Amino acid sequence: FSLKTKVPDVAKLVVQAYELILGSN
Repeated sequence: FSLKTKVPDVAKLVVQAYELILGSN
C-alpha cells in the first residue's frame, strides 16, 4: 500500500463529484 499511488485516484473522484454537483445546478 502506498499513499502516493492513491492520491491521484482520490483526487479524480473528488473532481468528478465536484463537476457532477456543478453540472446538476
